Amino acid sequence: ALAWHILRAFESLLSTAAAMLLLWLAWKAWSSKPPLISRGEEKDHSLRHGIMTNIVNPNPYRFWGLIGAPFLLAASELGMLVPLLFILGFFSMFIVCKVSIARIVDRSRDALQSRGYLLVMRGCSLTLVGFAVGFLLRLT
Repeated sequence: ALAWHILRAFESLLSTAAAMLLLWLAWKAWSSKPPLISRGEEKDHSLRHGIMTNIVNPNPYRFWGLIGAPFLLAASELGMLVPLLFILGFFSMFIVCKVSIARIVDRSRDALQSRGYLLVMRGCSLTLVGFAVGFLLRLT
């Protein structure tokens, strides 16, 4: 409850910061170029990069701190099987989704170098601008 009150006190600052971040990301997406994809035998560090990205990503910490851990504590009152089943199901689906996304991206290498890529990135950019406007409207 205390953290919620602190966040409410800084709501205008957070909304402005979020809008600025979204506008910056929108600009980066709009000005992006199709990636150069090689099928060579160069050393691939994508697994290491993925792990490092997930370590610094704040979203898992937020999820487990605000939703996952309290849910597991409440579920443990029903027995230890319930939290175990939740964890097994959650991580099984998480891994299946991540592997599926990786396979889809791998199979669509050619599409990533086409005009379609630019259209998707520009669409994403406009969507980010829309979210930024939403954050700015919260200030009024």
